[in-house]
Amino acid sequence: SMTDDDGNAAGSSFITDEQISQLNTLISESGADRAGFLKYLGVDDLALLPAVKFRPALQALFAKKKAASK
Repeated sequence: SMTDDDGNAAGSSFITDEQISQLNTLISESGADRAGFLKYLGVDDLALLPAVKFRPALQALFAKKKAASK
């Protein structure tokens, strides 16, 4: 039924390769702890990050990068 596959239907797409590399770059630039960041996002791998979580993830890294550059 419609409700059964909420989590893995077309409605819940993952981030794109481009978005993954964008996050990877920011993780490096901000000096973020990758494992800690993945845990914070609740995924084992960036490829498993739901598209809806991309913007919050990006904003968290931008904030961290900004704080690190002070």
